[in-house]
Amino acid sequence: MEWSYQYEKFTHARRALMLPHPQGEAESVVIAFHECGHGLRGVNVSLIEDDRARELIAKIETAMNTEGLTDTTGRGLFYERAETMTTEEKSTLSDAVDELTSWFSRKFWGAD
Repeated sequence: MEWSYQYEKFTHARRALMLPHPQGEAESVVIAFHECGHGLRGVNVSLIEDDRARELIAKIETAMNTEGLTDTTGRGLFYERAETMTTEEKSTLSDAVDELTSWFSRKFWGAD
């Protein structure tokens, strides 16, 4: 696999989580969720041989899980999820996105 699309999307997700968003922290998390979702679309995780990369993907997918949530504001389930995340969950998401972005970068640029 080439990994260029994943590298691009995760770079955008990492950037969204780095700086405060003018519309608030939840907006930053929602943008990251969307970018990660696009980046993981079509990726067959079972074919990734790197255990750490699979673990990071699982952490991100767990963070993005909206099961059991209701869209009470009309903004979408990702907003509901972002607004209910603990500081620890946000930190785990941010760290996982950062590390997985670096992994995709190494794969894309052929450093691995």
